[in-house]
Amino acid sequence: MHCDILCTFPLTQMLESHRSNPGIATIASTVVPFEETRNYGCMVSKDSLELVHYAEKPNTHVSSTVNAGIYVFSPEMFEEMKSLRMGAVRSPSTDKLEDILELHTHQIFRLEKDVLTPLSSSGKIYTFPLEGFWAQIKNPSAAVKCSELCMEIDREMHPEFLAKNVAGGPEIVGNVTIHPTAEIDPSAKIGPNVSVGAGAVIGKGVRV
Repeated sequence: MHCDILCTFPLTQMLESHRSNPGIATIASTVVPFEETRNYGCMVSKDSLELVHYAEKPNTHVSSTVNAGIYVFSPEMFEEMKSLRMGAVRSPSTDKLEDILELHTHQIFRLEKDVLTPLSSSGKIYTFPLEGFWAQIKNPSAAVKCSELCMEIDREMHPEFLAKNVAGGPEIVGNVTIHPTAEIDPSAKIGPNVSVGAGAVIGKGVRV
């Protein structure tokens, strides 16, 4: 799993999908706007969800369906990776100078370019379309947006995690989480989309 993504993570359903298809690998997929596709690994699949084409950050538009960064691999997939790894050491996947230098000088072996791309039309990889939101955390502003999404998930699935307006307490606006050890003056106004951490102290009349 990529470490810079946020979604509902339907891992149980994805595992069930993987077990029900004849492939040795399953990749979660999502759809992004046309203008953003060149920033991701683009995928083309059959109606059966069998992957037939994979292009990592292509120069031209290939598909709006992209790699969502979550994988399920059967043990056989690692044998395929081992074979591809040995082949990559002998011969780079492209004739670009940077690829040759990476593979032969630094011995870098990339999942997307050196495994998924050559196996994409082998019938061994299937996709799993994600439902709901998906976001990639690449900068501070994206982290703020993802925090908002997390609290929206809490509102739908775990409303008990969110703070509520109570008599004698601070004014709560929208989605707010407050750690039990935080101290907040009753005259403060908190929210929306605010997480108050452990040990925080918020004084009189403060607006967060």
